[in-house]
Amino acid sequence: MLVSVLVAFAGSCSDSSTGVDAGVDAGTGDGGDEQGDIDEIGDGFDGDGFGDGDGDGDGDGDGNEDGNGNGDGEDGDGEDGDGEDGDGDDGDGDDGDGDEDQTEIVECGRSTGAEGPWPESPDSGPCAGYTPGNDPLGSFCDCLAIMGCDRPYIVGHAGGTFLPNQANRIATYDENCPLGMDFIETDVQLTADGGLIYLHDETFWGQPVAEQTVAEIKERDETVITMQESYEWAQTRRVLFMQDFKGSSDVIPVAVAVTREAGMIDRVVFFGSTAELELVTQADPQAWKMLRVGSPEEARLAAEDPDPYLIALHGDPDWTDSALVADLHALGKRYLVNIMTSGPICSDMFAAGVDLVQTNFVEFCADVLDDYLPP
Repeated sequence: MLVSVLVAFAGSCSDSSTGVDAGVDAGTGDGGDEQGDIDEIGDGFDGDGFGDGDGDGDGDGDGNEDGNGNGDGEDGDGEDGDGEDGDGDDGDGDDGDGDEDQTEIVECGRSTGAEGPWPESPDSGPCAGYTPGNDPLGSFCDCLAIMGCDRPYIVGHAGGTFLPNQANRIATYDENCPLGMDFIETDVQLTADGGLIYLHDETFWGQPVAEQTVAEIKERDETVITMQESYEWAQTRRVLFMQDFKGSSDVIPVAVAVTREAGMIDRVVFFGSTAELELVTQADPQAWKMLRVGSPEEARLAAEDPDPYLIALHGDPDWTDSALVADLHALGKRYLVNIMTSGPICSDMFAAGVDLVQTNFVEFCADVLDDYLPP
């Protein structure tokens, strides 16, 4: 589903503005350097904005036409600022809306869809003051960071595939995005030249990824992407990311910094072990985190962590049931399970109340998800 909206990127959980202010570009006559009195501009300035006429005028230099046109009128007096006395036609703006950057936003998932319904803005915590659903590109503060907002999410493993030559590729993202993929799980690791490459395995073409440069990897397979290229793709997609780390832990502070600089910090959750997430917190205390756990007991213990940015726990469907999920929710944590080989388990996990299902079967699980979304 394509929705035309104005993109305004938010770097923190705060209200985003989707408007683009109209600029004022007053034309001047050829005969002088002075700009005319502001009162001469007329209705366009008083509320309706400006057009974009392109004509060059021959006025005496005292008057300004509305828009980019330069007035021809006597003494440069434009009529009501509409550019009618200039050589150029009236501007392209509709009633003064001016030139606006219009970008088509692709809604990737069903739970991240812009239509909601969304919860009320929370009074406290990391999302205090943010209006859920307000960011056209999505945010954890739309729902996942607010307990009581029950919307299961589909996470596409490596973009939603188990095929190595398709994992973490833009083509795979594009294929699964409209099928119901709310999240993209990605695998990032450092290259020999300090790049951030998306590859699931720590070897590529028989050599360690860490011993190859980005250019060398792309020479072997041009479809392999960097973290920056993934985030660039996400600038026009309403989708969230789950970031896994591969290779050396040196990748963690670099990946967190790039995520913050790209304005993606509210759309990415970093996933890993306790030690890895400690490095994430050191790099950015306000980065969202998801902890990998190995048993129900470990999950319940981890859920007692008061860190509000530890948003979720990552478990296994073999030992997941509704009682565990309820306990984790009571402690303010979300819960994700991996479903790599069997699509039908999606139904069992949604019935147990899990919040996120990571799967290679995006379309299948997304169809199941429809039965569990709020009306």
